[in-house]
This record gives sequence, structure tokens and C-alpha cells, in this order.
Amino acid sequence: MEYWSLEQSKLQKGRPLPLAGRSALVTGGGGAIACGIGRKLLAAGAKVFLTDIDNKRLDKVCELLAREFDPAQISGITMDVTDSASVHNGLQEIILSCGGLDILVPNAGMAHVATLADLDESTFRKVLDVNLLGVFQVIKAAIPIFKRQARSGHIAAQIIINSSKNVFAPGAAFGAYSASKAGAHQLGKIAALELAEIGARVNMINADGIFDDHCISSGLWDVVGPDRMRSRNLDPEGLKEYYRNRNLLKTEVLADHVGNGVVFFASGLTPTTGATLPIDGGVASAFPR
Repeated sequence: MEYWSLEQSKLQKGRPLPLAGRSALVTGGGGAIACGIGRKLLAAGAKVFLTDIDNKRLDKVCELLAREFDPAQISGITMDVTDSASVHNGLQEIILSCGGLDILVPNAGMAHVATLADLDESTFRKVLDVNLLGVFQVIKAAIPIFKRQARSGHIAAQIIINSSKNVFAPGAAFGAYSASKAGAHQLGKIAALELAEIGARVNMINADGIFDDHCISSGLWDVVGPDRMRSRNLDPEGLKEYYRNRNLLKTEVLADHVGNGVVFFASGLTPTTGATLPIDGGVASAFPR
């Protein structure tokens, strides 16, 4: 019994990681949430491909994760989710690298602050292109891959959409973002209906405000933060405190929390598809319904 804890520790180390041997694609890879998602997928054993249109931000995230994990398990790919050719080329690069794709995390997004009266059409379309069309493009491009893998008896594919608390609780002056995220959320439900026949599962994560991850800022909050601070007369730390205090658990929501949710769905621990997982500390107005 004296050495029981050491024996248990050795046994634990021998257990395979839940996502060992599986490949994952995370779009919007240059942002804070992608950094948290990537970290948790890597810790679970997956090979992670991060994509972004901004190479500088993408390289920074990849370099940060490479300090914690085997660099051979991390790849950055330039991809524009609004361009079908770019998406196709990115997926082909992944297939040539590791033979397939098991986990898809549509995460790329952008925000814009404006009332409907002040929101111009071109900006509205740009937000829709990234947040809604971008989700459509990557799911559509991945479907043939998932179908081929299903026919060969491959492990069922997992799609986890990084949706938003705004789907159920939108905010004023945030119409373009809220509408685009609601559309992407609905696409996820349609994908769950259509891909069940091949065993693929599609689920959504609704997170509240995530400001940064280590030294990686959130592109969304780089845009939204100044307006939110001005409207509430707060500094950056005061804004974080405001968001902590508005949820039921009085807790800060972190990128790693979103990553934990992604790993839960990706691991297939429950027979679940078409579900929404709030990661927001408990925002009553955003309860799924």
C-alpha cells in the first residue's frame, strides 16, 4: 500500500489519450479562443491544424502552443474561410499531411459595433461572409471527406461550431454579429440532421466574452472592447470584472473552458448531436430554449 499512489500514477500514464491519432482543424486560428481550443486538443492527443487569414497572428499562436507541446503536432495553414478555393486547398493540405480529418471546429469570426440605423450594407455583408458563409464553406468542403471516411469504417467525424451566447441573448448595436452567429448556429442543427446517416455528430458551443488567452488577444474584443468600456465607463480590468459578475457563478470564462467543451464533444463520450453547450458561467437570458 505504501507504493499504491506511485503504481496508480504509472497505470494512468499508460492510458491512451482520448484523441490520440486523430486530426483536428480549427479555423480562426490566430485568436484567443483558438489558442485555448488548440491547447486542449493537443493535450488530448490530437494533431491540430490552425488556419487563419492573418499569418502574423496565426504564427504567434502556433509558436506559443509549440512551447507546450510537440511542434510536429501543430500546423498553421493560411486560409480564407469566405473563399471556397482557399478552403478546399487548406483541406487538401491537411489530407496530404495526415490522410484525413476527424474533428472540425469552425471558429473564425469577426465583430462590428453599430446600431441597425448606422450599420452599412457592405459591413453587414462582410460580417455575414466570415461568421455565416465561412461556417458553411468549411462544413460543405469537409462533408465529402467525412463521407469517404465513413465508408471505410473510420471513426465518426465530429463538428463543433464555436457559436455564441448572443444566439439566445443578442445585444443592441451588435446586430451583424448576432444575426450571423444565429445563422451559423442554425446551420449546425441542419448539419446534425443531414450527417447523422454517416454517424457524424454536430454540436455547438455558446460562450460568453473571452478577452484573451495568455499573450493572445481576442480579435473580437479588440473591436468590441473599447465601445463596451466607454458605454460603462470602465477600464479593461473593470470590464472583465463586469462580465464575471453578470453570470450566476461569478466566474471568468476562459478560452481553455471552450477548449474543454470541444474535447468533450470530440471525444464522443455521449451519443449527442444537435446540442448546444453554454460556457458562460450561467447567463440566464442565454439559457438554450
